[in-house]
Amino acid sequence: MEEVREFIEKVDSASPAPGGGAVAAYTSSLAVALTRMAVNISMKRKSFSNYAKEEQEYVLDLMAKLKIIEDNMYELKDLDVETFNEYMVAYRSKVQEEIDRMTLECFNLPKKLNELIIDALIIIDALEKYVVSSVMSDYKMSLIMLSSMIDCCNENMLINLKWIEDKDVQETYKNIREVSLSWINKINDKKKS
Repeated sequence: MEEVREFIEKVDSASPAPGGGAVAAYTSSLAVALTRMAVNISMKRKSFSNYAKEEQEYVLDLMAKLKIIEDNMYELKDLDVETFNEYMVAYRSKVQEEIDRMTLECFNLPKKLNELIIDALIIIDALEKYVVSSVMSDYKMSLIMLSSMIDCCNENMLINLKWIEDKDVQETYKNIREVSLSWINKINDKKKS
């Protein structure tokens, strides 16, 4: 728990990093961990043993994939700080080519996190039927958190997109935003049920 407190103290400072991108990556990894907790608890229930062996293995496979995504999200937390610090070095250098390169990197990090969130949501959606009612609120909370993190990723991409003239990158953002909104709408529908 010391690491959590240390991270919070770093965010709660006058330093711009860690900032929103690192917080989004950390929060996303926690949201995925919360889903994994709900499924892990559900797998210990007698009702899980009623599923065919192949289906149980399917759930274990999805859980393993989700763990990899969780770990990748967590790694982005530190990478976001490093990338922002490199951007600041480029900005101070006044070398436009370096500024442009690092601006694109600052765009690509929330893009990567957004992609990981979508990958996680596909798996999480498939796992819902295995979650027992006693931990369904944890499962839904993870969806709500990931929905919010999609918005955070989009805000981070958008702030960097202002400085990127490449039309392909701008089109990529529009496509990502469209997919993201469809997942946000799907999550909002699940919250109502």
